[in-house]
Amino acid sequence: MKTFEGQSLAHILPGQLFRIRQLANHPEVCTRLRELGFCENAVVRCITKGYGNIICEVFNTRFGIDSLTASSIGISNV
Repeated sequence: MKTFEGQSLAHILPGQLFRIRQLANHPEVCTRLRELGFCENAVVRCITKGYGNIICEVFNTRFGIDSLTASSIGISNV
């Protein structure tokens, strides 16, 4: 798996809004993330973080992502 170099979802704090800039994972994983709404330029909010998982809200739906996958999602501030 590729990892994103720069600010990634794995380093976001709970309550923060961010914009997804790049997905750097296996093509199948990237396709699935895009199907769930984790696509480039989507605005996402971090709900909570802990035990190696991150719960995010995108388009009024909450999803849990493991920290390894989160480290492959490049983000920027909204």
